[in-house]
Amino acid sequence: MAETIVVDRPIESPEEDTLGRSHFAKIVASTISRWKGDESLTIALSGPWGTGKSSLKNMILRTLETTGKEAPYVVEFNPWKWPDQNEAAKAFFREVWIALRRIDKTISGSQRAQRWQRYGKLLTLSSEAIDSAIDAIPILMSIAAFLGLTASVISNPTVAIWFALIAAALAAVTSVLRLSGRFASKVSEWIGTLVDEVPLEELKKELKQDLAKLNRPVLVIVDDIDRLNKNETNQLFQHVKANADFPNLMYLLLFQKDIVEKHLTTKSVNGRAYLEKIVDLHFDLPSIDPGRLNRMLFDGLDGLLNNLRGAIAFDRTRWGNIYLGSLHYYFQNIRHIKRFLSTLAVHMELFKSAEAFEVNQIDLIAIETLRVFEPDLHRALSRSQSLLISAQGRDAAAVAAHGQSVKDLLSFVAPERKSAVEELLKELFPSVARVFGGSAYGPDWHARWTTDRRICSSVFFDRYFEFGLREKTTSESDFVALLGATAHREDFVATIREFQGRGLLDAVLARLDDYKEKIPVENTEQFLLALFDIGDDLVDDVGAFVGPHMYVVRAALWHMRRIQPLDRRGEIVIEALKGSQGLSVPARLISGDISRREKADDRSWLLFTEDQLVSAKAVWVVKVSARAAQEPLQFANSPHLLGNLYTWREFADESAPRGWVKELLELPGGALAFLRAITVRSVVHTVGDRVSRDKWTTRLKYLEDFTSIEVIEHKTKEESKGSLTEADVRALQAFEKALERRKAGKSDDSFSDYD
Repeated sequence: MAETIVVDRPIESPEEDTLGRSHFAKIVASTISRWKGDESLTIALSGPWGTGKSSLKNMILRTLETTGKEAPYVVEFNPWKWPDQNEAAKAFFREVWIALRRIDKTISGSQRAQRWQRYGKLLTLSSEAIDSAIDAIPILMSIAAFLGLTASVISNPTVAIWFALIAAALAAVTSVLRLSGRFASKVSEWIGTLVDEVPLEELKKELKQDLAKLNRPVLVIVDDIDRLNKNETNQLFQHVKANADFPNLMYLLLFQKDIVEKHLTTKSVNGRAYLEKIVDLHFDLPSIDPGRLNRMLFDGLDGLLNNLRGAIAFDRTRWGNIYLGSLHYYFQNIRHIKRFLSTLAVHMELFKSAEAFEVNQIDLIAIETLRVFEPDLHRALSRSQSLLISAQGRDAAAVAAHGQSVKDLLSFVAPERKSAVEELLKELFPSVARVFGGSAYGPDWHARWTTDRRICSSVFFDRYFEFGLREKTTSESDFVALLGATAHREDFVATIREFQGRGLLDAVLARLDDYKEKIPVENTEQFLLALFDIGDDLVDDVGAFVGPHMYVVRAALWHMRRIQPLDRRGEIVIEALKGSQGLSVPARLISGDISRREKADDRSWLLFTEDQLVSAKAVWVVKVSARAAQEPLQFANSPHLLGNLYTWREFADESAPRGWVKELLELPGGALAFLRAITVRSVVHTVGDRVSRDKWTTRLKYLEDFTSIEVIEHKTKEESKGSLTEADVRALQAFEKALERRKAGKSDDSFSDYD
């Protein structure tokens, strides 16, 4: 991944220039190389943050190197790297001193370097002295006040006079120190006389003569000036101003102009005018052609998106709408682009898996743009799933309130960017597009959004805001593997079992609904056999509108609709029924076909011709009869026993299932198995409770459709003498309560007064 991260590092040479600025760099370099003068030349190169000032500086330096002997000696200095400005000043003089030593290693050259070093020490020492003295002012004043107070209370006149004199002296020193400018000058002269026995101005005059003898000028480059605070900025320009009369000394200053002007402005000084007095030549960084910026961004995106395994096809029309409608506002300079590409590269790694890219590339680019440039909005969106992708309801007041809540998200955005963000939200979350004057989208679109891995799908929304998938979430790689397994019955069943073991079965089967159009038609026979095989082990949870078993039935029904003509559908279903041991899924498919005929529903949903329907029922009856006879207790313990018994009665007659139940009750454990099958679970939630609880009830009507209460009472009484499971105890207790209700004359269908 390291090679995909775009580090925000300036380019080093004109050959790396992709923004057409190398020609401008040559012009500035030519200006520098041709300069000759008796005083310093100060050049400013200004431009907004992130527009490539450091890159342009590097191109200027590389160009200067090509001028040979005319090239200046370069000293690069970055004051921002020094937390203390006195240390920064020392570093400045030290760097120039090092350069002077390297420039001329003769005796006169060494003397020139030493003279520069002494000059720098004098300036920095005097500055430190004044700073230290000024820092001591509060202490001196406190001592003076204390001594004055002490003198006033001391009874001995002589001692009191001495305390008063000391206090007065300290006060005088404090007053002198407050005159820092004049005091600094005096102290500098004093230090110069004391250390070198040469006044500062005389030393400076000698240094000018030395520098004038250089065969090439010294170019001091100062970068990142706009990162300094107000005091640091003023001190830096004071240094430049103080040393602006040295021959063969040039400055190239890089900064954002408005920031520096603001820092230089005081009540009595206009920052812009002050800057103009110091700077001799001012170059504004040339603006970048937007087309070149776009190309830089798109080249970076291509590098990240090319050869992305298992990714959704890139929709260039949708990308154009999103980029031109909103995203392009956020990429106004080089730093914006590099910063974004680096962040995107890291997050893309989180969504790469063995077989698929877990999200939609376009949506990821869009939401990462907000993460980088609109962090407050991004944070608000991450908490607004129900607001952004749920149904709005039909009540006018509710619709209005919902719309206002969506619009309130724009409060996190600066006014000048709100229109761009509106366009982006319309594209990312079509369900709320109407709030901003866009189109309305019905529920039929949700499946498509899911298959396209869009952020507006409830399946995928959270992925865009989390670093990786949740523990109980199916990855796209998992689902790609599942779709591939539809070509072979055994592979599909094994894959489903694996998901079941990982606790992901419900999530996987739910998504079959969305991907029904993605399953290859040529896999139909194997796919249907596998669905029939797994169906008998699946149960829909109580209270769930759709559960695992229903998802399998729906997947089979939806897939078979793609098969034409109708008689071919019926052939495939009947062959799968014959080839599988599964009963519950084909039972639902056949019963559904009967119901649709009775209701005169859309015939495009039919699976059988009239003759095939008769055959399908007959085949199912043969299979259920054989299965029930061969493995009666195993058949009785199926979670679909009750459904199978009613379907058996519907497809044949009631005598067959009643006869089988009679035989079952004669087997050890048969009565309890049957009683467990007719004991159903419901979920109740009492007012004041924070969680729901399970309630188990026995519907005596179910029992009486296949046997009698007396027989079950007799058989279960015998079987209850042995070892009982928890499920057996539950069933027996529910049966006893049902009998009590029947004796009390209460309806089997009302359980409101159950415990």
